[in-house]
This record gives sequence, C-alpha cells and structure tokens, in this order.
Amino acid sequence: MLFGKSKNIINQAVLDLRRYTSDALKNVKTINASSVIMPENPSEELMNAFGNVKYKNISNMLYLSDSKKLITFNGATVFGYENTAPNTIHMFNGMCIVKYIESDEPIEAISNGLIVCSKNTKINFISQNGLAVYTPFEITNVRLFGHDTKIDSQFIESMPDSSVIAAGNNMVIYNDVTLELLKNKQIYFAAGHKIKCDYNILGYVQTIATAGNKIEVNE
Repeated sequence: MLFGKSKNIINQAVLDLRRYTSDALKNVKTINASSVIMPENPSEELMNAFGNVKYKNISNMLYLSDSKKLITFNGATVFGYENTAPNTIHMFNGMCIVKYIESDEPIEAISNGLIVCSKNTKINFISQNGLAVYTPFEITNVRLFGHDTKIDSQFIESMPDSSVIAAGNNMVIYNDVTLELLKNKQIYFAAGHKIKCDYNILGYVQTIATAGNKIEVNE
C-alpha cells in the first residue's frame, strides 16, 4: 500500500499495517489508533519507518500472521459459542459477558474494559486493559441492559439459575431484594460503572457482583 504524499491516519479503532510497505509508512505523519496490527515478522525497514511516525492512544500492538483475523465487539456484548471463529482474535471494547463455551482450544481475546467470564470457559488473553473476573458457575443465561437498569425481587425470582444480570452503566438493586432471596439463587451481577443496593445485602452482593467503579449503598 502506497501514499503519494504525507498524510495523517486518525481515529482508527484498529489499524492493520500488515500490507503496508516501508515506503508507504514514510509518507505517514501521525497515527491515532487504539490498536495497531503489524506483520508477525516485520522487516527492519518497516520498523524503522514506523519508528519515525508520531503516534498516540495506542493500547495494543499486535504482531500477527497474514492469516490471523481480528473481530471487534464494541459496547455491551454477550459472547457465546456462536460468536467464536477459528484462527481469530476477539477484541472486546467495553463490557462483555462470556457464556460457558465448551472447547478444547482457548478463545484468543483482547479485553479493553470489563469482562465477566464463565467458569470453565478457556480464554487466552493476549492483552487485557481493565477488569476481568470469572463467575463461580457456568453461565448459561444472560440478561444484559445496554445502559442503566433497576432490579427488583420479582425480576430476580424470574431468572433461572446460572444467570448473569448486567448493565452497561449503572445498576440499582431495589430494597425488596432480600439476603435470603439472593442466597437461594445462582446469580451474578455486573455493571460497567456502579451497583447500588440496600445496606442489609451490601456485603453479600459484593461477593456475587463486580462493577467498573464501585458497589455502594443505595441512599
């Protein structure tokens, strides 16, 4: 790939340079990308040209073969067996709930944010920026809300065991949710920002939940 004159490359979520030549990179002034993919065995000329480029906001530098694919998932995502692909790295930007996936080969993943993984799901994290947790049970059901949500006792009673209830931003657990109810259910809570609940269940919720910011009392 060649450019006839100097140019900026800006605001690229993923910039794949595997097919760039060193001469092409010499014509690039600035790279602004969260992830950059380089050839698995880049030439010295290519790396020298890349070293002369100004770059910022790069979270992941990946050195991949030409055959390796990269699939990105942005925002709040539920990831299951149907989303997997062979010879592929799966990149999660935001919140991701990974269900139980039965496989001999681990899922290759890059996580930028909060990722909740099922017990017994094999994941090989190539890069991890943020928080990763594993549930104490195999996740078979997920109820995911893209932004904020409020959870009451009826909602929890209606959920099957082995479930994750998640919100992309904030979650409020109403005061009618009792400690007895939670102990009788196999449920995990997750929120990208905050979880708020009654003081009487706060300690227990902290053992069956994760939040990108904090878990606190609902005033």
